Amino acid sequence: MLVSLVDHAALALEAAREAAKSARHQRALEELLAVSSRISGEPSNSEILRRVCTGIRDALDFRNVCAALVDPETGTVVPQAAAGWQLEDLLKREPITVAQVEPLLDEMFLREGCYILTHDQALTRLGSDIGVYPSQLNGRGPWAWNRHWLIVPLQDGRGSLLGIIWVDNPSDRLVPSADRLQALRIFANDAAAALVSGRHLGELRFLADHDPLTRLLNRRAFVTRLEGEVARAVRYRRSFGLVVADLDGFKQLNDRFGHAPGDDALVAFANVLVESLRKPDDAFRIGG
Repeated sequence: MLVSLVDHAALALEAAREAAKSARHQRALEELLAVSSRISGEPSNSEILRRVCTGIRDALDFRNVCAALVDPETGTVVPQAAAGWQLEDLLKREPITVAQVEPLLDEMFLREGCYILTHDQALTRLGSDIGVYPSQLNGRGPWAWNRHWLIVPLQDGRGSLLGIIWVDNPSDRLVPSADRLQALRIFANDAAAALVSGRHLGELRFLADHDPLTRLLNRRAFVTRLEGEVARAVRYRRSFGLVVADLDGFKQLNDRFGHAPGDDALVAFANVLVESLRKPDDAFRIGG
């Protein structure tokens, strides 16, 4: 009778665990759909990542989530949004570089598109405790979360690293299951797609008023600005200055050296103009 009771208890526990797992999976899918719809077409990287962090926290029961982007100029991974953690506190920490993150993204730690390391493995790869986020919800045993490091890379279509999502402190104090990691990977994929889409959208908006080669304002922007300046000058009976420049011998430069060096010369001249302008002034490329 005792064995029978234990068997029934085990079945009941298993059924309860499966029900909780199913409910969490359903909640994750619903939250994922909601987040996807909210970040679609969103131009702000910080807002995209804030919503993704909140979605991961609410759907997958991680108390702390951080999303960081790679700064192409410095090579550092800069926190942009967080849920659970305070973004201001994360920004005060010593920054982690891409060179330090890459050893953590080893295939030996790869599970369902995410990288999960023990605390000792992470410190061995880093060589120090730089950037350590101390976990609070730790447990014991082979399946327990015990200061693990869980990182999900954000990559563009070419595989270049855009940033990372860092999660910590699972509410159940367990190492995430395969389903949970898969859902986390999908959140990261949506975030990366939205970041790339936002970048393309920003470039399209920029090119609506700028020359793609020199990055100067284009003829369309020039006409709009000129009409405004003329109207302002007439209204207030003031004058304004307009300088029209041409590059002497530019055709000979193209004919002798080719269009690529010619383009380089145009870019160099445009940079000289931009560096020479006062703040209220603008430079335009109205030919070419």
